[in-house]
Amino acid sequence: MWGRRKGAVLEDDAEQVPAPMYRAPLPGSRVLAKRPVVWDGQRVGREMLVQGADATQHAEIIAQARSTIAATWRTAPEAVTFHPLGDNLRVLVRIIDSEPWLRSQQQARARLHGVHLWRGPSLDPAAGCIDFSVTTTDTIGRLTIWKPEAGGTHTWGLGSTGAGKTESFAAALQSAVLHPSQLVVPIVFDGQFGASLGEWEGKAALYGEDPRDVEKKLLIVEREMDQRVALLKSQRAKVLDPTPDVPVLLVVVEEAPEYAGYSGIMRVIDRIGRLGRKVLVVVWWLTQMQQASKAFGNAGSALRGQIKAGNVVVFHADSAAAMTGLDGALGQINPALIPKGVGGAHFLFGPMHPSPVLGRAFFNPDSYDTVGDADPFTFAWSEPVLEEAPAPAASGLAASLGLTPAVSPAPVHAPVEVDGCAAAVLAWFGGRRGVEASTGQVVAALTEDKQWSPRSVKGALALLGERSVLAKPGHGKWVLS
Repeated sequence: MWGRRKGAVLEDDAEQVPAPMYRAPLPGSRVLAKRPVVWDGQRVGREMLVQGADATQHAEIIAQARSTIAATWRTAPEAVTFHPLGDNLRVLVRIIDSEPWLRSQQQARARLHGVHLWRGPSLDPAAGCIDFSVTTTDTIGRLTIWKPEAGGTHTWGLGSTGAGKTESFAAALQSAVLHPSQLVVPIVFDGQFGASLGEWEGKAALYGEDPRDVEKKLLIVEREMDQRVALLKSQRAKVLDPTPDVPVLLVVVEEAPEYAGYSGIMRVIDRIGRLGRKVLVVVWWLTQMQQASKAFGNAGSALRGQIKAGNVVVFHADSAAAMTGLDGALGQINPALIPKGVGGAHFLFGPMHPSPVLGRAFFNPDSYDTVGDADPFTFAWSEPVLEEAPAPAASGLAASLGLTPAVSPAPVHAPVEVDGCAAAVLAWFGGRRGVEASTGQVVAALTEDKQWSPRSVKGALALLGERSVLAKPGHGKWVLS
């Protein structure tokens, strides 16, 4: 409890408040209350509730007395911190004594320079966040993926070459998607053509490197996002909360500036930035510090504003000049405090950390093995059917086979359209009578123009196999019966 002031002494603490501490720099300011600061049962300093003489002595002005306060209490200026209380007159001043402050700095340095091995999947389904790092204050830096009843949270990660950005986010991705809750599905696009996150090829629900391939796969993500918007409307809800059937789609874009010049890619990313939060389509946008100013292409400051409204993780910069032009909360950090050569050292701020925290990210030296041992992620992508419509009459080849269109109200995962697609599959085989083809070959051929989805083609193949229209010999390829 705060003590009550008796002159310059508090009831709960006989320690005198030095008279000149505020008098010289701030005439008229008052110490309203004071209490000791205790660490591990030991008194290490004091906190004082200070009020300025009038509105001109607000929190920022009081903070300008740092050097005088430190000299008065014979401690380092960095050991004096200020915490505004929101009323523009009072501020909480914390003063740590010299010896415990120096000891805490040595401990903080050890935490920042020590290696923190990845501890396994750490997703907290109740809070929607993961353990990202160990901070210099011996707490856990937490990265938010979604906020319950508030939607998804985007992330911007930036740092210079060799700062540990890729390794840090690789471990974070594993923390999120390998959790048994199955609430997060990975979608990975590697602008370094597999050199950064190549272990996710064949494992992520979608994986791409070449910009043309990335653009096609982002269209699938966009279609799913549109389906979720329709679901949101049908439920009369403001945001979705994740379930195994409607999980968070985590779109990780490594070396994002490699894709920033492609208008088709940036159009979808811009929509994800604006709409994805409500429907749990989240992007991690990872860039080089030197390319931060152009990391968002033509989408520019609007997209940057959407993404950095979530989490921002800043790794080492080669120079303070690299931070030039990074506005808002980025201006609160001192990049000189991020040590060079310490991979994964960073400042993190976001929903869990409104004030930037300094720490070092968890690191998984066995990242390839961890991902390699995981089962591939599959996801039932939505079909582009949003509203209930009367069933059209079957005709032509579909009618002769007794196939009728499958039409129903489309929830997030709409039914497979095996009617028209089955006819398309038969037409494709009809032009190649006697030729055998694998499922992958048929899917690739019929999805090239985006008229049919892979799920529709596979469903059509299965149905035609059941009807004995197509045969599948022992070696696994389809052929017209």
